[in-house]
Amino acid sequence: MFRKLFAMAMAALMMLTGTAAMADPFEELQPVAPEEPIETDAENVRIVATYDSETGRSTYRLTLKDGAAFADGTAITAQDLIFTYYYYLDPGYDGQTSLDGLEIPGLASYRMQCAPERLEQLLETMTAIAAAGEDHVWSESDGWSEALQETYWSLYADYRAAADAQFPVLAQMLVDYYSANIPSGGALGYTAEEIAASDDLKVAYTMVTWGYATYSEDAGELITTRSRRVWNIADGLLPNVDDFGAELSLVYDGDLAVCWATECPDPSAAVPELPDVETEFLRAAIGDALDEVGSIDGIRMIDDATVEVDLEGINVSSAGALFGIDVLSLSACGDASQWDPDAGLYGHPFGDVSGVQAEGGVRIYEADSTFGSLISGQ
Repeated sequence: MFRKLFAMAMAALMMLTGTAAMADPFEELQPVAPEEPIETDAENVRIVATYDSETGRSTYRLTLKDGAAFADGTAITAQDLIFTYYYYLDPGYDGQTSLDGLEIPGLASYRMQCAPERLEQLLETMTAIAAAGEDHVWSESDGWSEALQETYWSLYADYRAAADAQFPVLAQMLVDYYSANIPSGGALGYTAEEIAASDDLKVAYTMVTWGYATYSEDAGELITTRSRRVWNIADGLLPNVDDFGAELSLVYDGDLAVCWATECPDPSAAVPELPDVETEFLRAAIGDALDEVGSIDGIRMIDDATVEVDLEGINVSSAGALFGIDVLSLSACGDASQWDPDAGLYGHPFGDVSGVQAEGGVRIYEADSTFGSLISGQ
């Protein structure tokens, strides 16, 4: 949820420890702000995406047309779509949704019931604790409690341990990928057959091939790029997959997500789930002192047929994540008596979606088409 801020904290920590920062692997993929609204006029919906440079936000406006209906013929309304959003984004919902990965303004504040200003302050505290370093000795002059500092580093230790366990997994994927095409002439002073028959030789071959190590033919030595470890291959000393994983972790400063996105040879392989340091830190910091946050700032119902959703930054290509969901009927799936936006109710109690019947929804956007046409009765 707060991965961007966590990355900022880690960047500060890297600067403090003198670790060279990795170049942003997505730097060349930064989006360009559209000069004009991006409009799509489909059979049952009209969607307009815009970007506002003053607010730094992108806005999607979806308008339902006449004919958009559920399987029983009941017209779909903006109220149904808002109900659906608050169902999927409720902290009590434990399923998977494409909406989770979107930076919707106010979402974190709503889910944690923490006022935006307070939430921002807590995130700044988390960043400051990270920047101070794990060896920092707490004093009363710090802007945080000793307990909070201990909580952060305990959570971070759990995160690093989980990430470190996955780096060898990624290393093995790279070894399997690159050792499948060993040159017929061999490498590292070994024949192709000898490399294929040895797990450690395949690791060494992959590390050299992919730039994580260099090989000196004269000395018969393999030297890792970042840690500068030396392996005397001539004497049969070879790195194994754990050594390769450790080198990956060192190069990416333990950031498995960035390493996975950059190095993983299988685009369909999802990043392993890791402990969420940011969320758990905030929960610990907030404790029982909850605020009353009744709505998500970035989601608005304009009228009976129109909904607007804001996203942080230049983001006019997330229609699939926003609208590729099964829209549920408030009257059929939720509790209409629990609909009172002024009181923070959207068809179910906050934090409890057990009463929602999440079946019979319809898709208003098919991700494999250009916004697509609304599908009824499926």
